[in-house]
Amino acid sequence: MRKLAVLVAVCVMAVLFAPAVRAEVLPPVKVPDSDAGEPNPNLKLWGKPVDIHLNGEWIVKWQDALPFIQEDPPWRTMVPVRFISEKLGAKVEWVQEEKKAVIELGDKKIELWVGRNTAKVNGKEVELDASIWLQSEPAWRIFAPLRFVTECLGGKVEWTPPGGLSKSKEYPGQKIVIDEVVITYPAPAE
Repeated sequence: MRKLAVLVAVCVMAVLFAPAVRAEVLPPVKVPDSDAGEPNPNLKLWGKPVDIHLNGEWIVKWQDALPFIQEDPPWRTMVPVRFISEKLGAKVEWVQEEKKAVIELGDKKIELWVGRNTAKVNGKEVELDASIWLQSEPAWRIFAPLRFVTECLGGKVEWTPPGGLSKSKEYPGQKIVIDEVVITYPAPAE
């Protein structure tokens, strides 16, 4: 009976501490070319992990850079600009001379400069609470706050912390173990 109690205790502890394994930061390595829908375990994680769902579909395969939540205030969910913008249907252009990304979707235009905490939305300057930054490993990618980019392009973002109940279509009402972000695009009329 005592062995059974110890076995149960070990199993419970393994389940409780399993999410910590998923948050492991992996060293940067070259990313192999692959069209498989599997996540690439060799991508570097620059902060806390996050699951992102777009219109009910869990985005598993991030091309060559993973989204993350900043480990310091303001704790923004940062995403590779080109990947998330193109998922929403936008076109993205890189202007090397200015170190600037230009995102366009319909009549919406967002300009993001590396290292700045300001952006332009349809020509109007706006202040961000998290700077745009450039990551170079394993590929050069610009990261920006997910909520800012998504809402500027007309989407809606809902965040659920670990321990909360999932708002995704895949896991509705299930308790989640890492942060979850659900994007609805276009945003529903309020």
